[in-house]
Amino acid sequence: TVPQVDASNPKVISQGPSLCIFKDDNPQEILASWLFVKFLTTNADIQADLSMNTGYIPVIKSAQNVQTYKSWLDKSDGYNNVSALSMKIALWQSDAYFAVPAFNGSSVVSDQVGLLMQMCFAKKADDVSAMIKKAFEDAVAECIDQTTR
Repeated sequence: TVPQVDASNPKVISQGPSLCIFKDDNPQEILASWLFVKFLTTNADIQADLSMNTGYIPVIKSAQNVQTYKSWLDKSDGYNNVSALSMKIALWQSDAYFAVPAFNGSSVVSDQVGLLMQMCFAKKADDVSAMIKKAFEDAVAECIDQTTR
């Protein structure tokens, strides 16, 4: 699971891609788009299949009742089926999910946090605290630079 500051009150950020329908002069195209999105997001079999093939959590809980999905999760062993194990853990901690609203530059911040985590776990330094402090300062500076352009 995701490491927690307060294990009695766990929090796990939930984020991912969004679907949208663009306004169009043709109402039939808008309707067709809506029906397609509805089909993708309300069909348990499709949600189960998407989850198994993309690593994204199904948007409807009924997908967890699809037999092929249940079997896939049951085979999770962290070796050959590490994606299934990851999904099992993600579903297990779903009650702790929260979302952060998007803002101008939020993708830059997300990217910088990811790079910061990689750097802090991968780099070796004599003074780890100083290395982490500098990496954090560099990430903040990059966020400011990218979001003020």
